[in-house]
Amino acid sequence: MKDSPKKAQRDYEQQLREMNDALLVSSVRQHELAEQAKKAEGALAHSGEQLRRAFEEAPIPVIVHSEDGEVLQISRSWTKLTGYTIEDKSIFQTWLTRAYGYGGDDVRGAVKKLFESGDGMQPAEFDIVTVSGERRVWSFTASSPGVLRDGRRFIVGMAEDDTDRKRAERALRESEERLSQELAATERLQDISSQLIREDNIDALYDQILDAAIGIMRADMARMQILDEGEDALRLLAWRGFEPEFGKIFELKGRNAKTSCSLARQLGHRVVVPDVETDDFIAPTLEDYQKTGIRAVQSTPLFARDGQLVGMISTHWRKP
Repeated sequence: MKDSPKKAQRDYEQQLREMNDALLVSSVRQHELAEQAKKAEGALAHSGEQLRRAFEEAPIPVIVHSEDGEVLQISRSWTKLTGYTIEDKSIFQTWLTRAYGYGGDDVRGAVKKLFESGDGMQPAEFDIVTVSGERRVWSFTASSPGVLRDGRRFIVGMAEDDTDRKRAERALRESEERLSQELAATERLQDISSQLIREDNIDALYDQILDAAIGIMRADMARMQILDEGEDALRLLAWRGFEPEFGKIFELKGRNAKTSCSLARQLGHRVVVPDVETDDFIAPTLEDYQKTGIRAVQSTPLFARDGQLVGMISTHWRKP
């Protein structure tokens, strides 16, 4: 039995309503998905911005660069310590090469291995050169977390500036060396003192006294003079570190000679001349100092127990 025209019309209308409802549901779903995608994109952008800001504000130097050397991002700490910014790409490439070069084959090899294997890099110490030309010591480590969208591998490197620590360690070593030298010189002076008390072969002690003076003062040269009352002058008794010509030039210096020892005799106390080339008193005899390699000098009067001058001991340096 065939359906009546009215029933067929009703069925057709019902199908249209169902299709319309389906399209409406689909449209609503698409709108919801679009909103979700938009929110996700916004959240991702926000997360990326937070990550970028966290990277820039990192308290230690951080860098991201690709395997071909392109610098992708650096932290402000990196810029603060080196002077380089992300805009200095052309300069920065040269700097990276120099930095790795200064580190030697071990650092260069470690970076190459990092790109090839993806394993973390062990901390490596090397010098870096800042924009101003200052050389600083960094402990550098890095990892290769993956590849960029264009297929290039990249690394994230982090550094610790060890310059101040290295300087402190060097200063400590130098201080310990100075203390060791001064202790040795003091022990030598104690030995000399005991020999002076015995008055055994005093002439043989002159060189030992000058060696001790050079050690204590960290000087290059030293001399000892004795007061020649007959000549009213300081006569050269012994010297260390000078060429023989020195003995002729400074063999005898009168009370009014323009030398550090004569001035110390006049004043009755130690005289220090940091740079003979800028000292007005020594100017008339500057040529003598230059001939013998003296650039700085101190002269200390030696007095007997009754306060009378008996001689002079001086130490000299080749640099101001």
